Amino acid sequence: MLVLAGVAALMSASAATAIFLASGDDSKPPEPTAPAEMASADPPTSATTSPSQDPGTPEETATPRVEETPTDPTSSPTQSPTEVETPEPPAPGEVVYQSDWSSGSDGWGLGGDWRILNGELLCDGTQRGYGELSAVGPPLPSGLTDYAVEVELAILGEGPVSSYNDPQFTMAARYLGDGQGYFAGVYYDGYEDGFFTYVTTTEVDLGTVPFSPAGRNLYRLEVEGNSVRLLIDGELIISATDNIFPGGGRFGLFSDAWQLIVTSVRVIAL
Repeated sequence: MLVLAGVAALMSASAATAIFLASGDDSKPPEPTAPAEMASADPPTSATTSPSQDPGTPEETATPRVEETPTDPTSSPTQSPTEVETPEPPAPGEVVYQSDWSSGSDGWGLGGDWRILNGELLCDGTQRGYGELSAVGPPLPSGLTDYAVEVELAILGEGPVSSYNDPQFTMAARYLGDGQGYFAGVYYDGYEDGFFTYVTTTEVDLGTVPFSPAGRNLYRLEVEGNSVRLLIDGELIISATDNIFPGGGRFGLFSDAWQLIVTSVRVIAL
């Protein structure tokens, strides 16, 4: 019995050895694997992927987009309007114009019957007519409505042509063209055989007074508010009230068939 037990033990040991050798791996046992979070020190980089379209999932309704009005690239940005200061009118008594014909017309618009000679403005009396200025002075300062026009001149007599009406010299203030404005001057009335001075518009006679010119005289036409006045050599000759032409306009002269020598013209603010 003892011999049989030993043989059995020996056979069992041989069988175990045979199974180990049959596996073919005579290496050391594998080392334990590190946990997943320890396998790499850098965190995994996730690739951006487009979401898959599920044909079974209904599409979301798109929100309407408001189209913006295209901007014109050539247009300038809107700027705030620049305030323009209105100049103050000249102070009363200020001389706003003084003629100086020593080197030319001094800004006057002159017709064919006017010329400059030796610093004076001459009219040769070759033109006829009434109401339209043939010598127009420079523009006056903006905002000036009340002023006096002073003209120093001598009347020499008729020129080479005869007047259609009465020969005359005229000065103007608040002149707007087309015979519109205030006029004053001297004319000769052949029926009355005498000289007269007057203030008028083309429609209304504001006053007529007998007057005899002598040599050089200083004529002053004032327009102030609705008052119109004529002074000769400092003496008030005619004063009238009229509402037709309240302000603005130009100043100037014309002659109907009379020869004139104009020494000086001034404009004074009132």
